[in-house]
Amino acid sequence: MSDPRMQRLAKLVVHYSISVKPKEKVIIDCTFDSIPMAKALVREIYAAGGHPFVNYTDNALTSEIMAGTDREHLANTMKYDAWKTLDVDAWIMLNIPRNKFENSIIADEQLKNITRWRNEIKAELGLDKQRPEVKPCVMTFPTHFTAHLAQMGTDEYADFYYQACLANYRKMAVSLEVLAELMSRTNEVHLVGIDTDLKLSLKGMKTLVSAGDRNMPDGEAYCSPVKDSINGVITYNIPSPYEGIVFENIRLEFIDGKIVKATSNYTDRLNKILDADEGARYIGEFAITVNPMITRPTGSILFDEKMTGAIHLTPGNEIWKTGNGNRSRVHWDIVYSQLPQHGGGEIWFDGRLIRKDGRFVPEELHCLNPENMLGSPDE
Repeated sequence: MSDPRMQRLAKLVVHYSISVKPKEKVIIDCTFDSIPMAKALVREIYAAGGHPFVNYTDNALTSEIMAGTDREHLANTMKYDAWKTLDVDAWIMLNIPRNKFENSIIADEQLKNITRWRNEIKAELGLDKQRPEVKPCVMTFPTHFTAHLAQMGTDEYADFYYQACLANYRKMAVSLEVLAELMSRTNEVHLVGIDTDLKLSLKGMKTLVSAGDRNMPDGEAYCSPVKDSINGVITYNIPSPYEGIVFENIRLEFIDGKIVKATSNYTDRLNKILDADEGARYIGEFAITVNPMITRPTGSILFDEKMTGAIHLTPGNEIWKTGNGNRSRVHWDIVYSQLPQHGGGEIWFDGRLIRKDGRFVPEELHCLNPENMLGSPDE
């Protein structure tokens, strides 16, 4: 018997996140593990009068293909994939993390080539430019593996998943707009915490809100900081998976926007990522996150980057629509929590204390504290 919360979430995604209209074409990327959710989404797309299409993939099979590909073959593959999505109106990326060692059959040099080829081919085909008319939503689905990553039992993780996703996003959006408006008027941001003392500027940068309309779960106000304004040090306290490796205790030192020193439990691998191109050592995104049901790391960036009481400061590519000019093939949302259980911390805007130990201090931002963010999409 299927979980009734699954259909509620499918309804939220189709009718709110991507707001499907009659005759609109919606493509769903899915894997074997996510078929139950894909079926629920298909039912809701039909209910909205839309036309669903499914792009079924398998991670192990994809790794096998990538292990032997060359540039010509990859270009043809990308052309075919682009053709399939050429005139869609909305795109649901139902991504399920699986065995993190799935890509181990691909040689390191081949992985580097694939990364370089993909970026070159994207530029050649014009795929590096986002299509503003396409409504995207990135989500996942609870499985035994995602529960294992989160160090939870399967049923416990399913409860956590639906609680985090089935938020009152309309209420969240209104509250986040208050923060976004304040961020858009802020010059200097000062982050203070354990082995963290960092300043950056938001002057002239527009802040956007994401509240269930792009990711599931959701909950952040985000922007690109002034590229050369970042100085100081930040020590991230949430484990961060990237390319099959879980990085811990990432510590970045900045001078005039550039990461000049980077250490972690995998310092050499970390620096290889940051040396991918010139833009990888600069920051593309600064976000303050507020989802009240996410209070601990889960091993999934999609969830961890929305944690209440946290921020993410993202090495790599700028934010679309509100960028700072930094371009990179890297965009890595690394999370720094200021919740008491993670050591606490403070955020200051132009000398004014905005958040302390994960709780917003100014009265006009109390609406973003966890007890005021609770609720379901039905309310």
